[in-house]
Amino acid sequence: MSRLRFAFIAKNLSGGGAEKVLLETASLLQTQGHQVLVLTLGNAVEHMVPKNVVVQTLNVVNGVTKALNRQAWVNQWQASRMQQALDVFQADVVISCNAEYVSRYVQHAHLYHWVHGVITGSKPRVMADLQQIYQGASLVCVAEAIRTDIQQLGIQTKRCEVIYNPFDVAKIQRLAQAYVPKLAPPFLLHVGSFNPRKRHDRLLRAYKQSGVSTPLVLMGQGDYQAQIEAQIAELGLQQQVILHPFEANPYPYIQAASALLLSSDQEGLPTVLIEALICGTPIVSVDCPSGPAEILTDDLRPFLVPMQDEAALAQAIAQVLAAPPSIGVQHYQRFATESVLPLFEDLA
Repeated sequence: MSRLRFAFIAKNLSGGGAEKVLLETASLLQTQGHQVLVLTLGNAVEHMVPKNVVVQTLNVVNGVTKALNRQAWVNQWQASRMQQALDVFQADVVISCNAEYVSRYVQHAHLYHWVHGVITGSKPRVMADLQQIYQGASLVCVAEAIRTDIQQLGIQTKRCEVIYNPFDVAKIQRLAQAYVPKLAPPFLLHVGSFNPRKRHDRLLRAYKQSGVSTPLVLMGQGDYQAQIEAQIAELGLQQQVILHPFEANPYPYIQAASALLLSSDQEGLPTVLIEALICGTPIVSVDCPSGPAEILTDDLRPFLVPMQDEAALAQAIAQVLAAPPSIGVQHYQRFATESVLPLFEDLA
């Protein structure tokens, strides 16, 4: 295998899931013997940067550039600084994560925009911009449903590959043994930020309708917590639903859970579902765009329910407790590092 030089581009390394995946992927490629550089426009860092990942901040984000965001001349100036860094690094592959407005002006034979969610349903201006940026470009989509969305919008790409996010199975399974959860099983678990897109309201109604007595743990934090607490009270679930703060390492809780639940209106490739399978934990999920339908396949398909069907969600919750499926390596092998990294190597 030839050693490649990968450059990843990001606006910053703030708390988004895409940025977390970027750092994990960069670290795994570096471990494989490739040389990796992460270029950021700004210096915000909220994720833990792996020790083997080099981050270079270009410092091209300030009050003026923020005020003039998406102005072509500003983005072109930022791209010129980025181009200089890429030329010095001599990257074989350049992957841009949520930085399309700038990286679109970078000149490189193997430049890819890394698409982490469907663009249908975005704000009209954002959707129009992305349709223009992606036209004739090379893309990496984290789920097949995202590529389908791109195609249905009539976007003609130069190249469009589906590459799932890579998961270090041994690391996740090791972290799952790191401590004993403070909550004793059995319990059902939802992991996700407290915001409307995660649809805790849908989950709580379905949980109530399921009639199960197993407690439901909502792990997360966010501005929507007061509304969630109000609905818990309204449904009379104060003795059954537990709000638990976000854990930097949630895997011991995921492994201890009877099942992990997902009720979102939209995801990219929902990391937590794959992590649950790696921890041997069954899943119940709504079939939202995108990702769950590509994760819950074959014998797990009965636990994937229509997004708006709360009765089906309630029934699946009861079913997973009554007759949980046995989770094995065949359910997550296609997301494992050794399955995914060769696809990144083929981008050169």
